[in-house]
Amino acid sequence: MKKTLLLLFLLTAYCLLPTAARAQGTPGTVRCLSQQVDTLDSLFRINDQPHTALTSALTSSSTTIPVGTTGPFPSSGSIKINDEVIYYSSKTSNSFGTLVRGAGGTIAAAHTNGTLVNAPILGVHHNTLAQAVICAQQYALAAMPLSYLDTDNTLAANSDTKVPSQKAVKSYVDASGSGTFVPVTRTVNGHALS
Repeated sequence: MKKTLLLLFLLTAYCLLPTAARAQGTPGTVRCLSQQVDTLDSLFRINDQPHTALTSALTSSSTTIPVGTTGPFPSSGSIKINDEVIYYSSKTSNSFGTLVRGAGGTIAAAHTNGTLVNAPILGVHHNTLAQAVICAQQYALAAMPLSYLDTDNTLAANSDTKVPSQKAVKSYVDASGSGTFVPVTRTVNGHALS
């Protein structure tokens, strides 16, 4: 029930944000507690093993990356050329743009024509998602006042407006003595729910 309420709260909060607040972000940027929410773009998009090759040489300061095709790659994400990781936030059919060169502690470098361009899954993908999940949990928990928690270990209030605390539920189950869970069935619009 708590998870359902949390998801409902987060979905409602997201839907109420203005469109500008949901705009595309630079890959790898967690928007914790800002006026904007994370998007697939800010949290990294990943496709399975895309690859292509450079169609011309790059300098260490090139601002676009010309390739044979960007078709297998997501609309934004990360690519790797030799030892350099590059984040991109835009692409055409044959180039990557809006770049962050030398990302993830790598060094922006020159690359020769024909060099392999791929998109491996990197530790930063996991770490970015982990940061976003932790932020969402902290934000959701901070947004729920303690007055929403029911600490009555008999659960006598039978409330639909409060969430029983973990301790209250444990005390209630422990006090029941049977140790068995008996599902409660309710009817909504003529349909039984359990």
